Amino acid sequence: MTLKSLWGQPLQPGRIAHAYLLVGEGAAWAAQAFVMQLLCESGQACGQCLHCQKLRHDSHPDVRRVSRSGKRIGIDQVRELQKDARYPPLEASRKIYVLEEAESLSPEAANSLLKILEDPPEYIVFLLLARSLQLLPTILSRCQVLKLRPPSDDELRENWQAQGYSPEEIEYLLALARGAPRRLAQLLVDPPKEPLKRRDEARQALNALKGTQLIEFLAQAEDWISQREAALQLWTQLKGSASKPHERLELAQALSKLDAEKLEFALQEALRWYRDLLLLAKIPSAASYKHSVFNGDRLEELQAHRASIDERKAQQAVEALERALQALQGNANVQLLVESLLFRLP
Repeated sequence: MTLKSLWGQPLQPGRIAHAYLLVGEGAAWAAQAFVMQLLCESGQACGQCLHCQKLRHDSHPDVRRVSRSGKRIGIDQVRELQKDARYPPLEASRKIYVLEEAESLSPEAANSLLKILEDPPEYIVFLLLARSLQLLPTILSRCQVLKLRPPSDDELRENWQAQGYSPEEIEYLLALARGAPRRLAQLLVDPPKEPLKRRDEARQALNALKGTQLIEFLAQAEDWISQREAALQLWTQLKGSASKPHERLELAQALSKLDAEKLEFALQEALRWYRDLLLLAKIPSAASYKHSVFNGDRLEELQAHRASIDERKAQQAVEALERALQALQGNANVQLLVESLLFRLP
């Protein structure tokens, strides 16, 4: 899988622009691949040179990542970037800034960023990642816009197979990555060792936990596997022990205390789960769902839950979760938002 397969043209080091806007679900992975190919000593993303090794461990001194602090990328973050850009690279020939979720730039931060995009030092490359083109026209005009597609399942299988993963491990990695661009980017560059063993260990630890205990586990979990397993355990328990109003209020209070990133992660996992239930409710006669659902590794569990939720309720859950995720980007009262959401989920 190459950059060319994502946007249809080879990377030409002699013709690198000073700023790119990568748009689409493939943006996060493309940025990782772009940076590695750009800084690699061989220019081929060999994975073995000193630059590639540092990039794999996210420790390269000439690559800076800027992600939103809370709900926005703020002006103070961009000002800090501007100060840092005055200094030349330490080890590589270029200094690269990756702005994740560039559409979350505050108006002040976007205007401040525009100043450096207009006249950057010659050693600087900006990579702005976005899901859409909802950015200031002046920023768009100063970037080379690359619309990307996400890697196909076959391309992902080929990539992980080349790294020595078994078919069963690959299917689990696919379930972990589907519909989650940021996760996919990390899993492509640095996939976990023995993912099935780590999954089983997480599930064993989670089996004895209920309700707010699951949220505490999620708050402390550091890897994607543990976080996903905890979130799914939480949402699949809703129809059981957490069905009483006071129990849902306790869950809402605990969820609202999660940091913004963990809360968004939990709600995204819920959205993926209910979208799968909606698909099964809409097409009950389909021969196979394994390659259509997000949670292909939990197909039997999904089918068991489908019996207790009809298409209308699944649709309502999906819409409620989409609204909640959108509201999180604004100034909503988080606890009230989560309380309202939990009472809408079947």
